[in-house]
Amino acid sequence: MLNINFTKKKFNKLLLSINKLIESFFSNLHNFIKDYKKKSARTKKVNNIVILAFGSLMIIVLSYFLIPSFYDKSLVKIKLQNQIKDKYNLKVNFIDDISYAILPKPHFYANNLNIFQDDNVLINSKNTRIYIDTEKFFSFNDLKVKNILFKDNEFNIKKKNLSFFTNILNSNISNHNIIFKDSIIFYKDISDDVIFLVDLDNLKFSYDLEKKYQLMADYKIFNLPFKLNLNHNNEKKFFSFVLESKNIRMKIENFFQYGKKNFNGILETQIINDTQSFKYDIINNSLSIKSQNNNFKGDIDLKPFYFSLNLNLNEFDIKNFLKENSIFINLINSEILNNQSINGDIDINLKKIKNFKYLEKIYIKSIFEEGDIYFNNISTNWNNSVLIEINDTQLLNEDNKVNLIGSIVFDFIDIDKFYRYYQVSGKYRKEIKKIKFDFFLNLNEKQIQINNAKIDNLLNTQINVFLEDLNVQRKNFFNRVIFRNFIKDFFENYQEG
Repeated sequence: MLNINFTKKKFNKLLLSINKLIESFFSNLHNFIKDYKKKSARTKKVNNIVILAFGSLMIIVLSYFLIPSFYDKSLVKIKLQNQIKDKYNLKVNFIDDISYAILPKPHFYANNLNIFQDDNVLINSKNTRIYIDTEKFFSFNDLKVKNILFKDNEFNIKKKNLSFFTNILNSNISNHNIIFKDSIIFYKDISDDVIFLVDLDNLKFSYDLEKKYQLMADYKIFNLPFKLNLNHNNEKKFFSFVLESKNIRMKIENFFQYGKKNFNGILETQIINDTQSFKYDIINNSLSIKSQNNNFKGDIDLKPFYFSLNLNLNEFDIKNFLKENSIFINLINSEILNNQSINGDIDINLKKIKNFKYLEKIYIKSIFEEGDIYFNNISTNWNNSVLIEINDTQLLNEDNKVNLIGSIVFDFIDIDKFYRYYQVSGKYRKEIKKIKFDFFLNLNEKQIQINNAKIDNLLNTQINVFLEDLNVQRKNFFNRVIFRNFIKDFFENYQEG
């Protein structure tokens, strides 16, 4: 009985202790919630103050940046035009109204703007952004132009307008930029006909304290992309530029020193893996240039314009040179070389032509005369068996097709060797000294027409009938099998004639 009472007392004491713990827990929880509500109310009040202050600040800042939108737009036009002229040597005219925008940076923009050189419109821009200084919006008189972006531009340029670019380059002495993006350049002749197009992705004029005046350009010409980086330091009196085209693995670097009576410079070129260095001098409107390995030299007179160049090459890839959309084909199609003021001559000596076996010691004499291109003499030796001469040949461009018209002569040194190579049947092997005929070669379609054949200075009716039939078939003589069969058929028809 005593033990039972003792156990009850112990249990009651334990139960009382648990009850006190539970009461203490809920009491503390109640106090915590009460304190939290007091603190939350204070925090909420602080947050409201912060939001109100931040909102007020945003309204003030936004209102400040919106001040230019209330400027008189006609006065803004005049002020921007004057500042752009004074600061960047650019004469502009806003055709339509201008507007103001805050993002991405405060700027005025126009959807139709003309840029002039003298009184001639050179550029029309469909999207112009003129970024402005944000420090003094309260005063219209303190409005200042910073960077300028011209987008969707159309350039109409002639030779006399090229100074436009150098004027911009040498006028900007601030840390702000002039940028032309997404542009097309129409380069025209005196008659206002388009000679060629330049797809100008990006053109940037800037100023650097060390390199001074800078021009950077990304563009495409004749479907080839180029990058140009040009620097002009007027204090140290030098120009330098780097021109690159990854598609043709070409890089040209130039350093040009001026300020003396005679100008001189160094030109470094890298085409594929071939690196060349050239030295040039300009004396009294004449330029002389020479490669360090003596493979190239030339003289160019500027007034009147005439050039005389001499090239010595180990190997020449004629297939790439004449392929569709090559630089040469695009250059001829552009008719830029048909300018009547272009006069000159080029002498080329080749050791061999790539993938043309046995064709060696090639000499090419080309003449540029008032817009016409002639090949007065092309000579080569094939397999020490025949001398080949192409004479009185003219390069023509008609309907974007590049054609060669001329005559070709085969002087046989060892005709038996020639017969053996082309496996001409023994019964058709006659002793022949010379074969001559006229030709018309379409370089775009790789098609050739041959007529007026003479063998040892005598016309042969059977051969010319054979050639007329062959011309109708329009065979590809650049195919080796077709050409070999043509040789066999030619001598077979000559025998029968």
